[in-house]
Amino acid sequence: MGRIHWRNFERLTTEFFRRQGYEVDLGKGTKDGGVDVRVWTDKDSKAGPPIMLIQCKRYEKDVVGIETVKAFWADVHFEGAEKGLIATTCSVSKDSKRLCEVRKWPMCFAEADEVQKWARTMWRHAPAVGDDE
Repeated sequence: MGRIHWRNFERLTTEFFRRQGYEVDLGKGTKDGGVDVRVWTDKDSKAGPPIMLIQCKRYEKDVVGIETVKAFWADVHFEGAEKGLIATTCSVSKDSKRLCEVRKWPMCFAEADEVQKWARTMWRHAPAVGDDE
């Protein structure tokens, strides 16, 4: 998963939430200010702030650190979203998680294992030849 193209990782995340029934907008990809996906409950709610902002971090081995979490929280707060989600192909540092807990920031994290589960739920398996018996 760490080798997926960063833009495809953003698309995968967007599609996962779309399939969960949310209205989603994928950001333009570059110079997006750190917000990759905006999520609303439905089309009607798009007139207001998103319920969630998502930042995707596709790393092979790196860890999402405090600086990233602080910067993203500023975007979540500025846009008036209910919460923020950092989705990553690696992990989020314990210090980052603790910071959110102590400051009571409504932030959550989808790390490598959970992101792989997302991908698995979206796989479509065609029956193998001879399985139609």
